[in-house]
Amino acid sequence: KHKKLDTIDTIPEHGDMLFYLLIIGAQILAAVWFIRYVIIHDRGSKEPRSAIRAALLFGLLALFLVTITSFLQENQFFVGLEDGTGTLSNMFIASIIIGIIEETAKSIPLALWIYKKPFFNELTDGIFYFGMSGIVFALIENIEYTISDGTGTGLTRLIMTPFLHIGFAMVFGFFLARYKVTGKSKALVALGLFGAIALHALYDFGLFSHIGWLMLLSSVIGLTLNIGVFKLYRYAQAEDAKLSLSADGTNHFCRSCGRPNPDHTLYCIYCGQHT
Repeated sequence: KHKKLDTIDTIPEHGDMLFYLLIIGAQILAAVWFIRYVIIHDRGSKEPRSAIRAALLFGLLALFLVTITSFLQENQFFVGLEDGTGTLSNMFIASIIIGIIEETAKSIPLALWIYKKPFFNELTDGIFYFGMSGIVFALIENIEYTISDGTGTGLTRLIMTPFLHIGFAMVFGFFLARYKVTGKSKALVALGLFGAIALHALYDFGLFSHIGWLMLLSSVIGLTLNIGVFKLYRYAQAEDAKLSLSADGTNHFCRSCGRPNPDHTLYCIYCGQHT
């Protein structure tokens, strides 16, 4: 894969083994934290554990697909990417190719598998499952860059882009789930994928260019998507509540047995009835 340029030069690229392990450990903890976050904050019907495991495996599949298509990056458009000596036009085309390969690999196989599954029945599921896949993709990629490029790169990616790949895929996942649940806005599903490709390409192009304002734009895109993951998840939760697909924020007690429902789950953990 191409080498990205989001590094901190003041940190030694070849630190001691302990520093490498600390950075990689922190990356793993960030991934585990995200997985626990979306599971704990799921307000709808409980997602099957087998489906969660499958979504994680789809992240590995996406990495495999990106790896086997890496030969597409062995052409003139990728000359000079690593040291910034390539032409801007070639950098732009290379960024588009990377965006198409990675976003298609992350989105299409999972979408084909999950769309008709009965448990894919809430708007939050689009972020839930595509987030699971995306965090695995991001984690393995971050570890790879940490080992190959040094702890500076690993620390920068941990701070700036821990959930970037989720952010690229989340809009597609959200609109795919929205179309499944409501039957509306089929065109937005395709636009979600094209949008992810465009944002990914623009993000990479800014880093490759070594141009100050474009690199700043890449930073803004990364920050926005990392925050946007959680903003969109909360928005989807609110929309699910409006559609009676999940519990709302005021649903503190089960309407059937009257017992406390502090987690605002859709089904009571005591009597099993709809809350």
